[in-house]
Amino acid sequence: MEIEIERLESEAARQKIHLYLERVEQLYTDIRAWLADENLKVVDTRVDILEQMAAYQVTGLSVQTQAGKVLADIKPAAASVIVAEGRVDVDGWLGTEYLLYMLKPRPELGKPLYKGLNQDAWYWIEDSYRNRAHCLEKSLLLELITLVSDYEFD
Repeated sequence: MEIEIERLESEAARQKIHLYLERVEQLYTDIRAWLADENLKVVDTRVDILEQMAAYQVTGLSVQTQAGKVLADIKPAAASVIVAEGRVDVDGWLGTEYLLYMLKPRPELGKPLYKGLNQDAWYWIEDSYRNRAHCLEKSLLLELITLVSDYEFD
């Protein structure tokens, strides 16, 4: 993934951003594989990110029908997020859903914040009341695209 850094607070910030973008790149690999059978196009876009520790540009994804109608934009949002190791937004005309990169809970830190965290991975938080996190997989990605676009998969 290409990155253009405009402002950087420290070398530690650079390392954090690069780790985040490695995780985003793996997410993109999964998304492209999951959508390969869905008769959709996945187009690279440019995303500007402004965080306290840095300002930078990265690659995003636009999920489109074969006719070019945008269903969802998948955009990296931040490497620095409270309770997570990064955030990616799934944005459509009906709204936005958030994916968080969460680490498997460590017993020495006490009770985990969310139920369902069993590996280091991208998660969607169902709602804050139930505190349930769902690991991202193909069926969940398709559901999130439907939530933000009202597109019906076959």
